[in-house]
Amino acid sequence: MSKSKTPLINEDGYVYFFLETEVAESGCFVNFTVYEVESWAADGTKEPTDMHHYLSGCVKWDGCSHLTFGDEDKEGYHHFCGKVYWDRHVKLMQELYPILVIMVPRYDPEVGGKI
Repeated sequence: MSKSKTPLINEDGYVYFFLETEVAESGCFVNFTVYEVESWAADGTKEPTDMHHYLSGCVKWDGCSHLTFGDEDKEGYHHFCGKVYWDRHVKLMQELYPILVIMVPRYDPEVGGKI
């Protein structure tokens, strides 16, 4: 499997999420983990210093996906701290699926939907 890590949701120069992906050699699915940035460097560089596991799952060739929010020991629980975090979550979910399905070489838009 090939791996990559990509910044997501950049607002005012701050990256709020990172996407780590691993595409299956078969080309049939991509596993992914999203990390949420908790803090940035105090030196003004806006470099992330701390992150936590936000969401993980996979997207398959047929568009089906499996998601686990938060850490696995929290059984999918996730806390949104006000509207700005809710809005960021919605934006993340809207951007995430198209990014992931184009990574799946054998994705079938006739089955999973056109992007």
